[in-house]
Amino acid sequence: MRLNGRMLAAMRRSTRVTGLSPAESILLSTVVCSPSPPTVPRVGRALGQTRQGVQRTADRLVELGLIEWLPNPDHARAHCMGPTAEGRELYDRDNAESAQWADRTVAGMDPAALDLTLETLRELRRRLEEAERDAGP
Repeated sequence: MRLNGRMLAAMRRSTRVTGLSPAESILLSTVVCSPSPPTVPRVGRALGQTRQGVQRTADRLVELGLIEWLPNPDHARAHCMGPTAEGRELYDRDNAESAQWADRTVAGMDPAALDLTLETLRELRRRLEEAERDAGP
């Protein structure tokens, strides 16, 4: 919990530059980095958030001109989200600043230990997602 609090505080500081809330920044990153345009429900499931919460954040990003609604050939009502040119530009700027922050934060740490930590966190996330799927709705 303390690590989560520190990460959220760092994110709030970094989003001051973009003017986005942490939720808006996370959703913009998700849309920009997605291999195909995601839907609100898919993002909600991936991030462990409600569809309604993601919808409100997506609507705000559309208002800001950072993402746009795209047709979804698989579903008439669940539109896909895609980044606008302005959204990509803001993401690139924010991502560059975040990379500098990350480099400063881990400077002097053992790269092998960092790799193991990342691998462990990915495995933990995978197991938590699996347990949630097994538990059902």
